[in-house]
Amino acid sequence: MKKISIVILLFLVSVISLQAQNFDEAMALYNDEEFEEAANLFIGLEDDRSVLFAGKSLLSLGQNTAALGYLNQVLTSDLESIQHEALYSLSIAHFRLKNYSTSLDYLRTLLESNNRTGLRSDAQRLYTQQMNYLSMSERFEILRKVQSPAVRFDLVNSSKTYTDFDTYSILMSEFLKTVPDSTQKTRYLQQLEIDTRLRQFFNQYPTAPQGIVYNIGVILPTFDENDPDFTIPRNIYYGMIIAAEEFNITNANRKVRLHFKNSAENTDTTSAALTELVWANQIDAVVGPLFSEPAERMAQLAEEYRVPMIAPLANSDELNLDYNYTFQLNPTFEIHGKEMARFAVEELELDSIAIITDSQSLGRASALSFRYEAEKLGAHISYYFEDDLASVGY
Repeated sequence: MKKISIVILLFLVSVISLQAQNFDEAMALYNDEEFEEAANLFIGLEDDRSVLFAGKSLLSLGQNTAALGYLNQVLTSDLESIQHEALYSLSIAHFRLKNYSTSLDYLRTLLESNNRTGLRSDAQRLYTQQMNYLSMSERFEILRKVQSPAVRFDLVNSSKTYTDFDTYSILMSEFLKTVPDSTQKTRYLQQLEIDTRLRQFFNQYPTAPQGIVYNIGVILPTFDENDPDFTIPRNIYYGMIIAAEEFNITNANRKVRLHFKNSAENTDTTSAALTELVWANQIDAVVGPLFSEPAERMAQLAEEYRVPMIAPLANSDELNLDYNYTFQLNPTFEIHGKEMARFAVEELELDSIAIITDSQSLGRASALSFRYEAEKLGAHISYYFEDDLASVGY
């Protein structure tokens, strides 16, 4: 019996030693920012520290929803330090997922704890930065959702510096409705009231919190490498990678993460790609698609989802409709013609111009626009020749 006990003890010691070795290996990977490999090792371990760092590794990979599952597990850890670290990481995950009320509640819980480490200072900074970052519509929404009375008060109080008096008064009134105690309500009212004669406006465009990650969707078609059209989306995407890397290098506290989806040159695939990026990746903006037809459909969805869409090449007039979230980088054929006319008359100082255009091509719209603008600027169109040139081989 004694031998069996010794064998079991030795086995347990070896298991504990192996787990410690695996944890140290995972931590080394985590510190070297090899987060995917670190996450795989941490997930294989079951102690609270490993579960915490599994969540933190996934958070560093931008897998915010997956990180929540691990971080929530250790909120009830016996170690207070692990609880606090989980609270802070959860607040970051929820902020990235735009669950601002939950993020602020977690941060406030940490601020009201007895934690006196640097983590509490980080939480205070993030809490203040979030408060100053929120739009007015988000403040009204959070006021209805948030659990902490202290967060509600801070939400209203931080609104003083950059909103108009009427909106601020309504926000304050909505907050006071949530305060049942009349004495406390009077105290809050005295703290929140402002002198309109001294009213000033600041923070019209508040700075984003440190550590924010901008998720940018990229929806472009993929082609076979031998296809001549392959170089266009490839070079656009490479350009975006270079720009993102430059931004990430020069901004220590703000990063860009690109999420690529294949538009496959058709409207349905493009729509599905944008929908997935919005709901699964919480993108802040999207670049693409390449062609006008899928871009028209995507512009409608961008408006519905309120996600800015940047169309790099699409030049359809349909994109000039009443879309507030669509930004067309490539001008329409009419604008091409108009700008060419301005350059010809104002820069080259041409005063007599002949125009030849194919009646069946998209360039006809440019030719007509060129003619009208040139004549408006005082140039003489001596010849305007329009015919079906393609039918006779140009």
